[in-house]
Amino acid sequence: MNKLVVFIFLLMPFLINAQKKGKPLANKTFMINIGFICEETPDGNPCAGVDIYLVLHFTKMMVYAIEKEVSTCGEQTTLPIGEFMWKWEEGNKSTIEFNPKEVEGTPLENLTLQYYSGELVGEKLNENNSISKYLFYENPN
Repeated sequence: MNKLVVFIFLLMPFLINAQKKGKPLANKTFMINIGFICEETPDGNPCAGVDIYLVLHFTKMMVYAIEKEVSTCGEQTTLPIGEFMWKWEEGNKSTIEFNPKEVEGTPLENLTLQYYSGELVGEKLNENNSISKYLFYENPN
């Protein structure tokens, strides 16, 4: 019995590392600020501004995309964008690809995500044919 317990404790780090190598984004959430809206009000309302965030929560096979709005007063609302399949392409810079038809009309449209060195980086082709880069940060919640 003691040998079995010791064997299990010795084997656990190898199993955990093997799971991390397969899809390191699984069960992680990333955010980025994608905009700010400020509404002019006649009464000087301090809650007239809203920060807009793109939130991506990855599971093994799906990514759940949410638009999160946080007012300058701290009030939060979330708007689901959708659930999308994603795949992991192994390499020095691993790429997350979305089905273009599924993400059409969402903030994920024309967005390419790469995960390397522990960072999630997005690139998006703009209307003027320039590429914008976005560095997502991991949200521990």
